Amino acid sequence: MPSPNLSAALVVAQRHLPGVLKDAANTFHRYKYVSSESMIRECRAALHEAGLALIPVSETIRPAPELAAFGAAAVLSASWELFHGPSGESTPLTWEWPVVPEKGRPLDKALASARTTGLGYGLRDLLLAPRVDHEDDMDWSGRDRQPEGAPPATGKGIKQPAAPSKPADPPPVSTSMLAAAKYLEDQGVPAPLERLVKACEQAGLDPSTVAKPALSGIVKALVSQKEAK
Repeated sequence: MPSPNLSAALVVAQRHLPGVLKDAANTFHRYKYVSSESMIRECRAALHEAGLALIPVSETIRPAPELAAFGAAAVLSASWELFHGPSGESTPLTWEWPVVPEKGRPLDKALASARTTGLGYGLRDLLLAPRVDHEDDMDWSGRDRQPEGAPPATGKGIKQPAAPSKPADPPPVSTSMLAAAKYLEDQGVPAPLERLVKACEQAGLDPSTVAKPALSGIVKALVSQKEAK
């Protein structure tokens, strides 16, 4: 039976949820994922924005011998009804998920996990919600999305920290300059390299190529100035 109002509302819900943030991590395999609880919460909000509600109808559990090799004891089949409140239109939905008990997770816990995980994946498929990383979190929810062409949000009344200034690169100096600076440092001359560079520039010498003979007079003069003080 055609349900034009419900279909239009589903489009609105999908548009309202451009993505769901990955909020959990598997530390053993080192990957991030969206927890089922987060997926359910965000999808429910998007459905409600569009006037849609999801109501549980029934559950069945069937044996799954074809999945025994993968550790599944059974398959949970959950039936739901998707309602559009304003029009009263509805459509049935069914999701299935394997029940996998294991050490530390008995059958009742495995069944509860199948309910939650199956619902999370079912809602994700219904709303076509991509999973996004934290780096993209300014676009993962319609609540955070800025109008097209708008400047980035900075927060009213909050002074943004200035970007740290990059220190200027020191001028290149020759090996002879470095040796002379070390000598002056041993003689107690303060800031020896800076003084050498300044003296070379005043004398028209290139600090990056100046040789030891050309530096000897400058070195003597700097030592004499220090001793005179």
